[in-house]
Amino acid sequence: MLLRFGVQGQQLDVGVYSRAWKRARRQVLSEEQQAGSFASTPCDLRRACVSTWLDRGITSAQAAEWAGHSQEVLFRVYAKCISGGEERDKRRMAAGFADF
Repeated sequence: MLLRFGVQGQQLDVGVYSRAWKRARRQVLSEEQQAGSFASTPCDLRRACVSTWLDRGITSAQAAEWAGHSQEVLFRVYAKCISGGEERDKRRMAAGFADF
């Protein structure tokens, strides 16, 4: 669960945060983007960030720590991001053995 805190340290009510998020989306997104699911929740941005880390080769252990997840959660939620890099990983592996 992601907790959100106000400027004076108190936990924000979900409704307060939700209204602020919706207002921010209206201010920065086009009507087309608003109509879609792009950044429909703050967690969408977090997922995009973690997905990018994994896609760029950040280890799952490090990504989990930075995201505040256990590796179990990371593997369950982001499995499709962790898999699919087989060709990239083969190139990295081959490059690592080039010195032998």
